[in-house]
Amino acid sequence: MRQFERFSSDTTISFSVFQNRASGQGILKNISLSGGFIESRQIPPPNTWVTLKFSHDSIGTIQTAARSLREDKRGFSIHFAWTDRTALSSLRDFLTTLGGTRDPGRKSPEDPTEESSLD
Repeated sequence: MRQFERFSSDTTISFSVFQNRASGQGILKNISLSGGFIESRQIPPPNTWVTLKFSHDSIGTIQTAARSLREDKRGFSIHFAWTDRTALSSLRDFLTTLGGTRDPGRKSPEDPTEESSLD
């Protein structure tokens, strides 16, 4: 059972890899307080730290760090490392705006999940 509720999202997100400064963009497809899934053609390898950045009209820009957990042909899953209380608060506010779009969970084998996340 998940520790935190997961929400559907179709939010444009940019990311950069800590180790080699590679960057990319994608679509944040689902998100919870502990992680999410990003659809992207640029996929960091598992266990790579990335900086994530996305914007919301009423909240502004949210930037935080996460670790990539796994990859598949559509994108990669992430797990948040909450060392920044401001980023955590901003993400919590963002999730509040998604309140009506809860992700009911895995529907098919192709549906991305956070299977290896800690929630």
